[in-house]
Amino acid sequence: MPALERLISSDIYTYCRNSRTLGSGHAPADVLSSKWLKFLDERGILVGPEEELNWSGKGQHVEYGPEDETIIPLKSEKILGHSHTAIIDSVRCRRIRLARKKIACNRRLKKEEAIAEVEHLTKLQHSHIVRVVGTYTFKKDLAILLYPATECDLDAYMDEITTVNHAGEPLSTFFGCLSRALCFIHKNNVKHMDIKPKNILVRVRPQGVKVYIADFGIARSYKFAADSETDSPISLTRAYAAPEVVMQDKRGFSADIFSLGCVFAEMSATMYSCMCGQDDERQKLLDIRKANSGTSSFYTNVGVVEQWFAELYGIDGRARIKLRGSALEWLLDLFPSMLSLNPDIRPSAQMLQEGTALLRCSSCENGPDAFEAADPVGRQST
Repeated sequence: MPALERLISSDIYTYCRNSRTLGSGHAPADVLSSKWLKFLDERGILVGPEEELNWSGKGQHVEYGPEDETIIPLKSEKILGHSHTAIIDSVRCRRIRLARKKIACNRRLKKEEAIAEVEHLTKLQHSHIVRVVGTYTFKKDLAILLYPATECDLDAYMDEITTVNHAGEPLSTFFGCLSRALCFIHKNNVKHMDIKPKNILVRVRPQGVKVYIADFGIARSYKFAADSETDSPISLTRAYAAPEVVMQDKRGFSADIFSLGCVFAEMSATMYSCMCGQDDERQKLLDIRKANSGTSSFYTNVGVVEQWFAELYGIDGRARIKLRGSALEWLLDLFPSMLSLNPDIRPSAQMLQEGTALLRCSSCENGPDAFEAADPVGRQST
């Protein structure tokens, strides 16, 4: 049976049809087959048949039993990365290559908590944000399927282009693309809370290089923007965290601006190395921070980071002359305020988007990437 016909005959289609007819926002109790699907429905994760990505032939969000491992239509290819709670690998679903984030759920991390990342991504449909394809549960694991699967994050990409003395042009568009993506995130009343180079994915293709914000595992969403000022404890990456986050003070959207400013600092360092053929300036920036405070954290080293930046990109900076009249000049002037210790002084994501309008790529307004058939593993371009 074709996938669309199979979908139309499913309980999920019946639910969506009934909910539209009855004007209800949730499924009738007798339509959803399990407590888990009911939970997903209540969280707004289940979508209508015209939006559902039926990757499995059983719907977008599937519960597999212990005996069902052989019928999961995914072929694992290689490990892409890992964290304390998850393993990310590249998988093939028919001809499409996806990233699978497999989360080991337990008493400390319940699947009802881990699914929050899917809840965020379901409403964050953007060209520079990874796309959620679906989920499944198997034994104690929750697996999240994402697109595209990239082989490189921004951290590794910056290391690579510095090592090979790359021209570094794609980095200039990254400033605009990331600013637009963060503006979109904030307009949807979501705080990412963990922006760093390893959570920004890079995809290299013949058409060009593209970035994606990923890992919304500790993100927070709110009904109203005013509710975003919170002080609840979270896990964090200290090196890129805003001071108010580390201190567990009230923090809002501007905490993401600080973290993005840290990323922009490292991008600026890499760009300088590429432009001037110098040694690894990003490593130098790391060494400066550690020498100043004994830690790599930006928030404890704002003064020396600003001094370093002024020497390179200030009015009389060594690299400024190469950027005279370019769209980057405005951003370089705004950059120090992104790292202000005072959240009220930092620019908004809207200001960053407006100021970097000429730095974005041509696909920023195109929505999420269309699915493309993948080459065999050995022939990937990324």
